[in-house]
Amino acid sequence: MTGRDIGLGGTEVRAVILRFHRLETGEIAVQPVAVLMKPVNPRGIRSLPDGTLAVSAGRHRLQVLPGKGRPPREVVLEIPPQKA
Repeated sequence: MTGRDIGLGGTEVRAVILRFHRLETGEIAVQPVAVLMKPVNPRGIRSLPDGTLAVSAGRHRLQVLPGKGRPPREVVLEIPPQKA
């Protein structure tokens, strides 16, 4: 996900701010690259030691904190259940 995807401007428009990949557990890993983030509601989300969030199936809201005095942005993730 790039800065443009959450409405950031300037030099961060094209910068990668979040990366996603599927874990062996079936959860989606959300890794912050150029920002801080936190879950709005931690249900179904667990933190990994490197700061990555493991997100289970369902609808989840994350707050992206771009810093530099800019307001937080909210990202809604809709994770479908993994097919067997």
